[in-house]
Amino acid sequence: METAKELTNGTCPFYDPQEFAKITELFGSMKILQTAGRARSHDESRTGQAAGLPFVIRSVQ
Repeated sequence: METAKELTNGTCPFYDPQEFAKITELFGSMKILQTAGRARSHDESRTGQAAGLPFVIRSVQ
């Protein structure tokens, strides 16, 4: 509860801007995670193309 109070008062930062900049530099933007997504076709779900994966996903039976 005290942390929530400090956050809303602006006396406790939610994140470290320098650390966030470094993470963004290393891993790129995560804006794709903010989308509502899109429907995948059957082929895309099996190949991983919808997720931008460079390989084929195989089912284990």
